[in-house]
Amino acid sequence: MFMWKNVRFLIKYESVRTGWGWLWTTIFYFFFSLTTVSLLYSQSYTLFTRFAADIFFLAVTGTIGFTFMSRDYGSNWWKSHALSKKLTLLKSLPVTTFEIVFSRYIAYLLVFVIMSLVYFVPLYFISQWELLPLTREQYISFVFIWLGYSLACGGLYLLMELSLKERTYFICCVIHMFLLIFVVAGLQLAGIHLVEESMELAGKSSILAPLISIAVGGVIQAVCLRISVRRLDWRDAS
Repeated sequence: MFMWKNVRFLIKYESVRTGWGWLWTTIFYFFFSLTTVSLLYSQSYTLFTRFAADIFFLAVTGTIGFTFMSRDYGSNWWKSHALSKKLTLLKSLPVTTFEIVFSRYIAYLLVFVIMSLVYFVPLYFISQWELLPLTREQYISFVFIWLGYSLACGGLYLLMELSLKERTYFICCVIHMFLLIFVVAGLQLAGIHLVEESMELAGKSSILAPLISIAVGGVIQAVCLRISVRRLDWRDAS
């Protein structure tokens, strides 16, 4: 019972640190939704457009759950050591490492749910979905296929956030970005287009594909949480 009291306190602390980041993140993800519409319904759906759509989907859905312009992820966050300073403060409080990590993951999931709605709901209603072979139920499957990927990415980013210094974390993010570009480029040359393939998968399978995706993403989150607790215990956050 006392643990949950500490966790609620830490979640409120994360919310205070977010500040106006909630508003900016909502605006950004609504704008991302509009951008996705233009990518999916480009008059010339060329190889480059498919490449751009895949990269955009991977980048946007991979970061759902993180707020922009917050105290943690503001301008030049990798130089200000904001994350290390926060962790130093939290580790000085009468709370356990597990409570610090668990509350961070819960705060992430709260943002994840809200921003998923901000991104995917307008995408459904603004888009002319009759142009695609997706019913409403199939679109929901399509969304959950991508949300499984989002959970997996979120777990890895949270692990880096809690266990790495800011500059190392930033370098890993840059490396991850270039890896995405090279992987998507290779898939495009092989004739595999992730957005289109995921739509076809959602159209063919009823509930199996999204369930597997969410399950895998959830398992990766749980494993990353467990590792994050150990790594934060060892981390010198000073």
